[in-house]
Amino acid sequence: MRTHILLLMLLLTACSVKSQKDMNSFFEIDFQDFFKNDTISFEIEHQSIFKNVIVNSDFSTGLTELTIKVVFNGDGGVVKSGTKSIEIKKIDNPIEINVYLNGHQSKYTIDLKQGRYIGLSKKSKTSFDFYQEKEPFEYD
Repeated sequence: MRTHILLLMLLLTACSVKSQKDMNSFFEIDFQDFFKNDTISFEIEHQSIFKNVIVNSDFSTGLTELTIKVVFNGDGGVVKSGTKSIEIKKIDNPIEINVYLNGHQSKYTIDLKQGRYIGLSKKSKTSFDFYQEKEPFEYD
């Protein structure tokens, strides 16, 4: 009887750990404030995800419609943006991304220990303000 209880407890613990790992096996990038007819291109691990997408911020919420979600599976992952999904065979940590704003390249290194929620707001015609948080951003 004690063996069955111990086995059940171990099984429940293993399921809980796997479930928690699955919930933490992603990161998101939101394009946020101050975009107005700006052109964005995006690469992760030197693979192009999209090119020359026109973005505009909703100034009441501080958010564009452009969001990227990366879901890990093994050494790689799937990058989702809108209806598009692209598989990446190898994603390192830290993760390297290139983001182009109106043709100007900005490189970022994402260490997931610093947070899984990334925000990019337009700082100038060719640069971003970069935010990385452990909790999701709140939008009004």
